[in-house]
Amino acid sequence: MWWVSDGRNFPCCQTADPDVLATDCSQFDCDTCLVRQELDELDAENAEAWSLFRQLCTRFLVDTGSASIALSRLTADLSPSEFSDVTTRLGILYEAYYPRKAQPDHG
Repeated sequence: MWWVSDGRNFPCCQTADPDVLATDCSQFDCDTCLVRQELDELDAENAEAWSLFRQLCTRFLVDTGSASIALSRLTADLSPSEFSDVTTRLGILYEAYYPRKAQPDHG
């Protein structure tokens, strides 16, 4: 998956720390951004999932335990099948960005 293997290595305002954006936004150039190019190539469903993922995985929502509330509010207009589809896509993104840590072998 490009996002995990290469995407993290490119400076992009969409994945940057808010402090970096506030203090040194000159390092970001949307015209040459490889992340932006990849985002532009996403189909509508994956673009929606990416946008939702970025909203849900903010430090604020995670630290306050509010991600589930935000997910509920942000997807309130989806049908059950649409909700299932978007949560599947969110799960794929989550596993790619935050893989499970290997359990130590106690054997």
